[in-house]
Amino acid sequence: VISQSTTSVFATGPGTQNSLENKAAFYMLHAVPEFASVAILLSLNARRVFGTGPWGDVRTRDPKPKAAASSAAEPAAGTRRWLRALQARADYVRRWR
Repeated sequence: VISQSTTSVFATGPGTQNSLENKAAFYMLHAVPEFASVAILLSLNARRVFGTGPWGDVRTRDPKPKAAASSAAEPAAGTRRWLRALQARADYVRRWR
C-alpha cells in the first residue's frame, strides 16, 4: 500500500511519512475510529439492553410462559391496558354530552 519507505526513524524528508502532518493524518484515519468504536461499546449497558447476566446468557432454554389457567381468569396486561383506555375514553365522551 505504501510505495515509499525509509530506513531512518528520525527522517522527516518528503515521502518518509514521519512529519507531524503525516502522523496526525495517520492517527486521525486509524486511531480515532478505533477509540470511537470502543467508547460506543463501553457506553452501552449491554446487560440491560439484552437482558443478560455478568457472563452472558447462560440459560440452555428460555423460561416457560406462565400457566394458561391464571391467564384465562384475568385478561393479559395489554388487554387490561386497552380496556382501561377504552373506559377512560367512554368516561370522557359521557362527560361532554
